[in-house]
Amino acid sequence: EILASGNLVEDELTLAIVDERLNTLASDGISSYIFDGFPRTTAQAVGLDQLLETRGQKVDAVIELTVPEDVLIERMSSRRVCSGCGANYNLAFQTTQRDDICDQCGGQLVQRPDDMPGAIRKRLQLYNDLTKPLLDFYGARGLVTTVDGNQDVERVQEAIVHVLSAAAINSEA
Repeated sequence: EILASGNLVEDELTLAIVDERLNTLASDGISSYIFDGFPRTTAQAVGLDQLLETRGQKVDAVIELTVPEDVLIERMSSRRVCSGCGANYNLAFQTTQRDDICDQCGGQLVQRPDDMPGAIRKRLQLYNDLTKPLLDFYGARGLVTTVDGNQDVERVQEAIVHVLSAAAINSEA
């Protein structure tokens, strides 16, 4: 319900979920992570630093994907999910054999509530108000690399892999 309206989950709950997941990963011997869409607030960033510090770890890199707002709105409002099997589609990039029908199971494709225009506008406002300041937070530590997200998927992926590879090399030094 919170996400469907375009709002964020409380920082304390988000950090508790991340802490639990990091503990699970640690018990499986995994000590490297990629966070997507987290942290979203300064309080979450500070909390993440504390969680990692207790594990002898730190944030090694932050990637900012830049995409013009009108393109973001088009991409987000074009997303669909199958009500039957949960398969994800983006109608801006892919077509289905039959309109609004899942190619995998024949289920109905529906738009998620958080991809409705009103929720998208709210999410973009929250990003500008709460998340964008994290670029300064991490930028002060020299951790931010900007990648143009408005290009072919393969080129975006190459750029991200390059940034992460460089961060891995630097963290070992």
